Amino acid sequence: MGGVWLVLSDWNTRHVTKVAKWTVGGWVAATLLFGWVLYIQLQVMQQLKPYVIAMDGVLIGTTVTFALGLLSARTDIQRSELQWEREARDTVESLPEIATALQRSETRTEAYETTLDGVETLLSAGVARIVVDGEVVLSGRSSGPHRATNGRR
Repeated sequence: MGGVWLVLSDWNTRHVTKVAKWTVGGWVAATLLFGWVLYIQLQVMQQLKPYVIAMDGVLIGTTVTFALGLLSARTDIQRSELQWEREARDTVESLPEIATALQRSETRTEAYETTLDGVETLLSAGVARIVVDGEVVLSGRSSGPHRATNGRR
């Protein structure tokens, strides 16, 4: 059930893979742990009464590790978004410097180069786009690090 939700989510492949690895790793660990418990039970009691409990434990362990994988991937997403926001803020804070450099330009060529450098800086950080007559002419990266429109990047 969680796997279906995960595949249908709009997360990028790296985060889906991370959750899957956590889930499979947790399943393996829980299975080995309960396999060991069953082995001990067989050696001591000569029968497998608690196998239903062991299977429930595997299911619970897998569910817990799926949740841990989700948490880990979401943490990565939040870190990426925070990093993007810092970079965008730093870029926007550089606007007064760009304006000052433009104001100090003495020739048209110098003003053109300063303007071009400023626009490239803003577009590369994804904090600006150029719109002419309602149509986007130039745009930097997406509005954030994980905003894919088709679900995968």
